[in-house]
Amino acid sequence: MAKLSDIDAYDLVDALANERNAWVTAARDQGRRPTDAERLTICLLQALERALKAAADKGRARENWTR
Repeated sequence: MAKLSDIDAYDLVDALANERNAWVTAARDQGRRPTDAERLTICLLQALERALKAAADKGRARENWTR
């Protein structure tokens, strides 16, 4: 069983970015504008990306500082 601590945070950020990009292009590919729910999902995915990247960067900086 995999633990959340076994996941590389930067891989998770990349996966969230890929998912967000899929949501961004879905409506365009279908020739329509995104719905409010789609825009909300896109914003939430981007907020998660930013928060996880900031936390990962802070953790990495802390590791480098203590070495």
